[in-house]
Amino acid sequence: MKTFLLLTVLFPIIGFGQVGINTQNPQGILHVDGGKDNPTIGVPTSPQQLNDFIVTQEGNVGIGKTNPTTKLEITSGINGVSGLKFNNINSSSTPNDNTASLGIDANGNVSVQNSAPILTSFKSFSIDGSVSTNSLVTIGTLEFRYISNCTSSGSYIQIRSTSGANNIGVMHGIYVTQQNAATFADTVALVATPTFTNITTFALNCVQDGHAQFSFFSYTDRTYYRVNIHIADGDSIGFGPLGYIFVEYQR
Repeated sequence: MKTFLLLTVLFPIIGFGQVGINTQNPQGILHVDGGKDNPTIGVPTSPQQLNDFIVTQEGNVGIGKTNPTTKLEITSGINGVSGLKFNNINSSSTPNDNTASLGIDANGNVSVQNSAPILTSFKSFSIDGSVSTNSLVTIGTLEFRYISNCTSSGSYIQIRSTSGANNIGVMHGIYVTQQNAATFADTVALVATPTFTNITTFALNCVQDGHAQFSFFSYTDRTYYRVNIHIADGDSIGFGPLGYIFVEYQR
């Protein structure tokens, strides 16, 4: 009797070459139904597949998808979320030399990019009492903001490091424009601390429609930022005081 029962249990595995865990209807060589919600016949629906793990006859692995078309295919069920996470690297990790950047094509396939991506961040804001929060731009390991009201006196853009340590580098290519005036500034060292501080190399005049652009190269993590900031009272066009901060980031 024991021999008969053992053969009965093994027969589906040997005969059909498929193993189902929590499912009597495996869709591949190995199929785990984490939610125990798959039907006994037919193909599971997309929501039912989200808690499934499968290995197909072709050697493809699917997580959240029972018919993977590549060696590893992940479906998170949420648009814009890959479902893939790394615990020991993140956006502030120091890049390694001699490595290539990965990108995603229109079909979701991951491949090596022919060049490193340039990331950008843009924030437009009204210049009023809440400007210290709605002007914030976070990119790379730095944050930028403008916290002054629109006056004719000099005001400054602020910077801070988000890594928990100082970010040390140099500012260069600095120029400032306003109504009927333009100036350049020399290359200077810049230390971004974990606390917001003013960049005092140049001042901006909101009433005179102040604009500044500069580049920052970080010696700390070998990254490059190009920053544009503009503030204006908008009196001649009737929009009121407005500004923007635009930052390009390359690593």
